[in-house]
Amino acid sequence: QSIMEWLGKFIPEVQVVRKTDMGVRFKMGKHVKIMEPGVRCFWPIVTEVEVINVAKQTLRLKPQILTTRDGKQVMASGVVVFSVSDIIKFLVDNYDSYDSIEDVASTALRRAITTSDFDDIQRDRSGDFDATLTKKIRSYVVRAFGVKVYSARLRDFSPTRVFSVSINGDGDSE
Repeated sequence: QSIMEWLGKFIPEVQVVRKTDMGVRFKMGKHVKIMEPGVRCFWPIVTEVEVINVAKQTLRLKPQILTTRDGKQVMASGVVVFSVSDIIKFLVDNYDSYDSIEDVASTALRRAITTSDFDDIQRDRSGDFDATLTKKIRSYVVRAFGVKVYSARLRDFSPTRVFSVSINGDGDSE
């Protein structure tokens, strides 16, 4: 750190928080205060600031190989549309909320697929199945992570085959 950077921490800093953003200020590492949109001033020597977008956004769920209730293997991925509704829960009460929401939503997607039949999912993809998926994800993430879930949908859904190769101790496949 240069001397100028160090001295700069003794000068109040001004930050503009956009309408689509919110943030938190950590004063002396422990006192937390919400930063609403607008012009905000703080002393960098005793204050850390974290600002994030709280507007409606999407989170893509990674593809998973799953087995439906009727025994068909499928590849499925999804998308969750959400916004941050409680900035304290999102930034302070949870570590890496984006990753955590993805993990929990992926688990809900897995449960929705593995408890349904392939034909039912195919028939109801943009109707009942997506509504069920949305409800499952809402029940898991809304209270815990401070978000509002608007919808959840299957992005990709297709039958697949999983091949496994067994390798013996010599490195040769059997």
